[in-house]
Amino acid sequence: MKEYKPTPNMRTNSLSKKPSNNVVKVVYENYETAYDNVHHTNQFVNKIVENNTKWKEIWVNDLKVKWNDE
Repeated sequence: MKEYKPTPNMRTNSLSKKPSNNVVKVVYENYETAYDNVHHTNQFVNKIVENNTKWKEIWVNDLKVKWNDE
């Protein structure tokens, strides 16, 4: 599966330019996107869920995020 990693210039939150150990990976049908330097993982994941319906799985620091329907 192809993995994309947005560059710092593609990210809109200024905190993403500051180092963090958190990585959020969003898995879609044919690819995944890995966001590093995420400081507020819960808020980040909530925004993904609110704004995007095409994701299949979401992982935070190699732990799969569970939802009520799983």
